[in-house]
Amino acid sequence: MTWNAGAVKPTTLRQTDQDRKFFRDLLSPENPPDILVFGFQELVDLENKKITAKSFFKKKKHKETTENEHMSHQYRAWRDHLIRVLDEFSPKENYILLHTANLVGLFTCVFVKASERANIRDVCAAEIKLGFSGRVGNKGALIIRFFIDDSSLCFINCHLAAGQTQTVHRNNDAASIMEAAPLPKNRSPADCANFFVGGGDGSMILDHEICVLNGDLNYRIDAMPRNTIIDAVKQGNLGKLLDRDQLLLSRKRNPGLRLRAFTEMPITFAPTYNMMSAQTTTTLLRNSDRPPGATDCCIVGLVGSSSSIIEDMTVLKCQIIGLSAADSSSGSRQSTPKNRTPQGIRLR
Repeated sequence: MTWNAGAVKPTTLRQTDQDRKFFRDLLSPENPPDILVFGFQELVDLENKKITAKSFFKKKKHKETTENEHMSHQYRAWRDHLIRVLDEFSPKENYILLHTANLVGLFTCVFVKASERANIRDVCAAEIKLGFSGRVGNKGALIIRFFIDDSSLCFINCHLAAGQTQTVHRNNDAASIMEAAPLPKNRSPADCANFFVGGGDGSMILDHEICVLNGDLNYRIDAMPRNTIIDAVKQGNLGKLLDRDQLLLSRKRNPGLRLRAFTEMPITFAPTYNMMSAQTTTTLLRNSDRPPGATDCCIVGLVGSSSSIIEDMTVLKCQIIGLSAADSSSGSRQSTPKNRTPQGIRLR
C-alpha cells in the first residue's frame, strides 16, 4: 500500500463504514498475503520550513537505546494504528512487525505472517537522500531487502522531485536511486549465486530477483490545460490523458530510463489531485491551478523471474489507501471532479 498522507494523523480519519470497509477489504482478502508493506510519504509537513531546516542541520546523535526513542510521535502513531487494524481485521493471520524506517516524511512499515518469519533472513535497510544535492531527505527513498525461502526481495518507498516541468529531474532522481549501492554487500559466494541476479552482491536494488517500488513519483500529465484534463476525466477518456503521461512518455522516448526495468499494470482510474481538510467539509486544493495527475505509484520489477509470477504471488498485495481517508481530509490525491470516487493506484 502506498499513500501520500499530507501530514495527516490516524486520529483525523473519520471512523466511517467506508473507512472500515477499506481496511477490511485490504486486510481480509480471500488469499491473505504473506507480506504486507505500507509505504507513506509526507507524514510530516514538507512545506513546514522549520522541519526542513531541522533535517538539514540535524547532527547525528549517539545510538538510541530503543527503536521507540528513535521514532517521532507521528511515525509511532501510524505504526501503532497499523498494528491495531491488523489485529482487528486479520487476527487469524497473526502478522508481526518485521521492519520500520523513516526519513523526514517517508515511512515504511513491513509486516509478515508469524508462520513465515523463520523463512526470512538477511534483513537489511538503507536510505537515500535526494534533496539539496543529496544532503536533505525531504525527497529520497527508503529501501529494505531480505531473503524469503529461495528468493531475494527489495522494497523501495520513494518521493521524487515535484513540479509540473521537472520530468528530467524526476528521471534523474530515479536513476540516482537505482544506480546507488546503499545496501551492505553480501560476501557469501553461495548467496550471491543463489539469491542475486546479474552477478550482483546485493548492494544495489536491481541485484534482487523481485523489486517493488512505491511512492509519490510526482509524474504529471504534460502539455494539457487543467480544464481539458478535467473534461477528459468527466468523459471517461483516459486514453487521451495517458498519451500525455510524463512517465509513460519517458518510457517510450528515453531508452536509458531506469524505471523501464519495472512492469506496469493497466491504468484504469482517473488522475487525481484534490485535498480534503479535516477542519471543514469543503474540498481544498493546495494549488487551485494544478492539473490532476497519476502521481502515486506502485511498480514491480521481476529481474530474475518470469513475469507470470505476478499472477499468483501472494506476497504482492499493493493497493492505495482510499479513501474515505481522502474524504476525511487525509491529504490523499482524490479524483477530479470532486465527487468522483478514487479508482485505485498506478500498479506497474
